[in-house]
Amino acid sequence: MAYRKICKLLCGVGGAAMLAAAMPVVSASAQPLLCTERMALLKELKGKYEEERHGLGIAAGDRGAMEFYVSKSGSWTIIMTMTNGSACIVAAGHSWQVVPVVAQGPEA
Repeated sequence: MAYRKICKLLCGVGGAAMLAAAMPVVSASAQPLLCTERMALLKELKGKYEEERHGLGIAAGDRGAMEFYVSKSGSWTIIMTMTNGSACIVAAGHSWQVVPVVAQGPEA
């Protein structure tokens, strides 16, 4: 389901030609990253899936930022935004849940 969502999302942004061009060569065991211009991707996440950013963090080596987008219905997408302004979908899915943090350790 997540792969189908990604394909629909990127095809809506620029068609099948863009989808094919956005798929870099990767090892056989890894899924290809689907990349496009960041603002176009965010427009699709907000418009089609009603996903909004719920968190972010800087990737190791300052290569870019990992961003987490979630909708009220539970769909979610993780993107990596590169320093050149492009963004790649790293993962997507459904049934997102907010889990409360439970104190652990000797200070709890």
